[in-house]
Amino acid sequence: MKIPEKERAFIKNAIDRLADDPMRKSNVKKLLNRPGYRLRVGNFRVLFEIDSETKNILIISVGHRKKVYRR
Repeated sequence: MKIPEKERAFIKNAIDRLADDPMRKSNVKKLLNRPGYRLRVGNFRVLFEIDSETKNILIISVGHRKKVYRR
């Protein structure tokens, strides 16, 4: 599924804000059955992990909420 341009802009802005402080945002929650976190951006989700040593954020997946959690 291709993400529409408008939503892509919102997702990009949310990821940019995430870089400032990944755990501060209220739309971030820990994933239950796998390592990592999810960021909610409307109907889309950004799945990511945080490397605590280097403070890097690794984006695992970006997609619609109904499909992004499938492996």
